Amino acid sequence: MFGALLAACQVADAQRDFVSFERIVLDDQMLGGYGVEVADVDRDGLADVIAL
Repeated sequence: MFGALLAACQVADAQRDFVSFERIVLDDQMLGGYGVEVADVDRDGLADVIAL
């Protein structure tokens, strides 16, 4: 069991090198905030960004 967990961790470490993110600024004037959620609030099929 421990061997399988170790092997899974090694695979996860190998895949970590392929993850990348692109920074997208939606509002650079917002002061503060503590959370961002993405949901289809108005049910139009598009993701809506809600900042709290």
